[in-house]
Amino acid sequence: KFLAKIASGWKKPDGLTVIAPERVEMFLQGLPVDALWGVGPVTAKKLEARGIRKLVDIRQVDPGTLQEAVGSLAGWLQQLAYGIDERPVVNVRSPKSSGSEQTFATDVRDLAELDAALTDMVGEVAAWLVTRDLDARTVTIKVRYEDFTTITRSHTEAATREMTRLQSRARALLARTDAGSRPVRLLGVSVHNLCSPQQCHSTRAQTPLPF
Repeated sequence: KFLAKIASGWKKPDGLTVIAPERVEMFLQGLPVDALWGVGPVTAKKLEARGIRKLVDIRQVDPGTLQEAVGSLAGWLQQLAYGIDERPVVNVRSPKSSGSEQTFATDVRDLAELDAALTDMVGEVAAWLVTRDLDARTVTIKVRYEDFTTITRSHTEAATREMTRLQSRARALLARTDAGSRPVRLLGVSVHNLCSPQQCHSTRAQTPLPF
């Protein structure tokens, strides 16, 4: 789990790192000590003051010295220094949002082109909601202009996963920007305030009527 976490962030945002079993030791040899979970800037300075600059240096350090530097983390860090982490990977978090973005090769001023891109992205988001049996209450768009100024616009109403409704809301939000009069470098659509149909129905049922 530790190695997977390191690999997932190793070459962000676009890279991919695969650590095959025979490459584990070579990968560990190159890691700085602050790559370890639980080692922040303060702890890293304490370790470096004791000559521990790389992850593998922990293997040779006297246990008492390590204990003095990191306290109860000592045993845990010694295991990680050998790449040992047998905790199961458990996904218990519910998704909070989903989105799609497109950075254009050249800045776009044409509204028809922006609308076409918006439609594609709304389609991706709607498909994501359907596959997870979720609805979304909030639709947000992000616009980055040619000068890198970035704005967002959001709208919240009854939850839905229907593409036509999501698209209508996204288009209305885009109309509240300077897209068309200012060249756009990036356009994005995301959905938030997610709920299952049962949760959405329960929330509506508990909302008092306005009279």
